[in-house]
Amino acid sequence: MSNDFIYCRNQSDFIDSILDTVKQHDGYLLDELLNVTRMYKIDDLDFNDNNEPNLDQQLINDLDFLWKLLSQFHWAVCRYLHFNDIDRAFRYQSKKFSCLMSILNIYSSRMTAITSTDDDHDFDQINSSLNDDEPSWLLTVFNRHAHELRLLALLGNDEANNDDTETSDNMNSNSTIQTYNSQLLQAINVLQRFSVTIKLRKVGIFIIVNQMLKTYYALHKFNLCTYSISKGKY
Repeated sequence: MSNDFIYCRNQSDFIDSILDTVKQHDGYLLDELLNVTRMYKIDDLDFNDNNEPNLDQQLINDLDFLWKLLSQFHWAVCRYLHFNDIDRAFRYQSKKFSCLMSILNIYSSRMTAITSTDDDHDFDQINSSLNDDEPSWLLTVFNRHAHELRLLALLGNDEANNDDTETSDNMNSNSTIQTYNSQLLQAINVLQRFSVTIKLRKVGIFIIVNQMLKTYYALHKFNLCTYSISKGKY
């Protein structure tokens, strides 16, 4: 693959590369680095590293912590896809999406705090702070996460429907879709905490509605399309 050189070959170096890219606010490179669809197919990545994150890890309001955890979850998604374990890959992708929502919540809180400052503050200083905390550079990353969460939810749904035996450990045939829909609704709530003038809110909600429509189309649940469109009203 043409862009394989951008990926670090082991988990530790990969996490460091994600943290460095985040500090640069380089959304396009971050989008490529967090590309599950491409990364899990790369043969010479060290997916035998069994140092995987805890699915029950509590999320705290710390950006460095959340980005590191998101990177670990991403590596786990690619690892389990590499070994063709759709169930676990979806679970880690779901936690990865939750990390991103927590990150956006931090940005939302920061922007609310800045805009609610006293009128005595210098306008240029406030505007500069808003630019620093404007998370629209994450739009491509947000789109990637929502897109790949949908793909894995549908794969998990297909795999469960094709399984002739029920096991208590595996998710049932609808739960991947239910989890996916629940997380997209959560994402809408997160985005609506931003001002209507923020690009991330406007484009982000469009991304979610688009993913919902694609899901209902794939499941032949056309009656739910109106519901998803109504969620796009803001």
